[in-house]
Formats: sequence, C-alpha cells, structure tokens
Amino acid sequence: MKLAHPQQSLGAALAGLAASALLFGGSAASGGQGISEEGLYTYWLFAGASNASWSSTHTFRVRVRGCDWLIEHFDVASLTNKALDTVRVSAASDGTNVYAIDFQSKSAAEIAWGASYSSVSNQLPRGHISIVPGLYPPPNEPVLQHIWLAMASGCAFGPPTGKAKALVPVDLGIFYNPAFACSYKWITNRDHPNLRSLIFTSAGYTLARTSRGGVARVHFSPPFDTLYTNTVVNWRATTNFGGVLLPTEVDTTTFLPAGNKLLVGYRYRCTVTNISRCVMPKIPPALTGGMYFVTDRRFMAGGHPSLRYAATNRWLPENDPFVLMLLAHSPKSTLDAEVRRALLAPQTGRMTPIRLLMLVILLLPFGTAVLWYRLKTKPKKPQTKEYKHS
Repeated sequence: MKLAHPQQSLGAALAGLAASALLFGGSAASGGQGISEEGLYTYWLFAGASNASWSSTHTFRVRVRGCDWLIEHFDVASLTNKALDTVRVSAASDGTNVYAIDFQSKSAAEIAWGASYSSVSNQLPRGHISIVPGLYPPPNEPVLQHIWLAMASGCAFGPPTGKAKALVPVDLGIFYNPAFACSYKWITNRDHPNLRSLIFTSAGYTLARTSRGGVARVHFSPPFDTLYTNTVVNWRATTNFGGVLLPTEVDTTTFLPAGNKLLVGYRYRCTVTNISRCVMPKIPPALTGGMYFVTDRRFMAGGHPSLRYAATNRWLPENDPFVLMLLAHSPKSTLDAEVRRALLAPQTGRMTPIRLLMLVILLLPFGTAVLWYRLKTKPKKPQTKEYKHS
C-alpha cells in the first residue's frame, strides 16, 4: 500500500475505521504476521533559536508485531559525504533487550586508513553492536530512539498515563539513573478521535554532569520550577490498513526551560510512504558477513555496566560460557562510574569524543545533536583490541 501523501489517504481511511487501536508497537496484524512501514525521517535542530541551524534526513523501515520491533534507517547525507563512518543502523527488540548494529562505511574506512586500508581491511569490524536491557533504545542512538518513539513504542506507553524516561539527549549514566524520570499522558483530538498526542512532563528539574563528572539536579526558575513539558509527540495523520489504525505522519518537539521561556530544542517528523504486511524475522536477526565489536550492557544491574568482545556469526546468550568467563574476570562497577572515568580520563593535548560529549551536555543540553553530527562526519579508525569470539 503506497501513500502518495499521508493526508490524501486520511479521509477515506477514517471513514472506514472500526474500533481499532492506533498501532505503533502495541498490537499486531492477524495471522502471526507483522506490519511494515517505510518512510522518511527529518530532523531540525533549533537549540533555542527561532530558525533551525542544522537538519538531517534518513529513510527508515519499521516492522512491528506485538512488542517485537525491527527498525532500520539510512543516512541520506552519506550519498554525497563518503566520510560518514556510520550510514546505516539496524536495531530490534524482543521486549526484553534492544539490539542495535551500527554498520561501518567502507568508504569512510578507506578514507581514514588511506594507503594502509588494504592491509587492515580483513581485521576491521563490519559494525558495532550495542545490547541494552529494557524497552527503550539508548540515547546514544538518537535517530533510532526518535523513530521508535514515533512508530514502535506502544508497549512502553500503553496506559493513558504513566512514568517514563525523558527522551532527550543525555549520557547513558544519566539515562539509566532511576531519578531520571518524567510523566506522560495521552490526549485525544475531540474532533478527530484517531489523532492523538503524547505529552511528557518533568518535575521542575533535570539531571546534568558537573565539571568533576558527578550528577547534579538542575532546578529551573518559575514558572517551570514544579512542572514543565519536555516533549510533545503529535500523531497528525493515520490510515486504516486491514482493520488496524496506523500512524502515517508523526511530529515530535522537545523543549527546555530558559528563564521564563520554554525554548524549542529540536523537532523531527516521520512521514510514512508505504505500508505492507511482512513476516517478522527472529529477534535478534542473524549476524552475517564478518566480525562485529559488541558492547553488551545486559548485566548492568549485577554490577557489570559493559562487557566488550567481538562476535562473528551469532549473538551470545546471557548464559554463554564465553560471556560467563568475561563476567568472572571483569571487576564490578557502575554505568555512571564508567561514564565518569571516560569524562575524567587523562588528556594528551586533544579532547576525546566522550569528554567533549559530556562538556556539550553540561553547557548546552541540545548541543548533543550537533556533536553527534560532527563525530559522525569525521572518519575514525576502529579499535582492534577486543576479546574475540566466533
């Protein structure tokens, strides 16, 4: 089912709607099949200004069945900028963990390694894998998190009201801090009941890094000292696909208090151009085509914020002997301590990307998006010191 423009099909779709629920991860097509939506994601950075200072565009495909989802997105800028090191991301969730793969660009590796590329190409990873527990994609995958919120987050925000993580740019230590929470509520359009808004509100403060790497509460001035809106998601268009109501145009805006004003941080829009039924693959999908570096965060609650290893042909379950060996030989720590060590690591005349990231978050909460873009456009030589497992 191709959509020339979401609004063109909206009238006919609403005319035939039954009492079906809006699908973005909370329900599924009949017969054990999933539903696939393809489209365009566009992002605009405002950082408090009246006009956007930067934008980006990605194509995406979202496949959903129940609480299982797969999301793939491709950076359109890579068609003209061959130095982008990560141009495609593929991620999946089984309702327990999120598995994300950042596929590495061959052209960026060739630029970074120059004449040495042919001698090291067989040792370079095909991609970097991140495994995190829970329903939420991590904030260090911002495009993934944005598309998920718009198109596949139904199992995280099912009830009319509830508690949630604030989906704004922060480091992983803050994101997984129990105090980093907000509230959400659904609002239905009275004139068009199938169009809804999801509102996230915070209790008058946010968490931020101090100059020494600690976490502090940043309290806002009145009128935002008790409550303020941090994110608004608007489902502006829907369509009826086989008796299931699907979003076809979703706009999201984030805000941050500054004095007595609520400023726009950034906006993004997901526009669906094609809908079809699909067969859902096994989650996580099989690994193919080479070696991957893995950052495994499934053991955070047990005092192991990350296990790092390399895998070539399969995902390692939590009880895999190799994983258990790594756990036995890894000192216990916390995710926040890991972030602080990276922030406060001794410098050699040049600020490391993670330290710069922390500084931008501290000084300008919405500056993370700019930094993320600049790091992606600078070729980086992949690390090769990793535990390897086939």
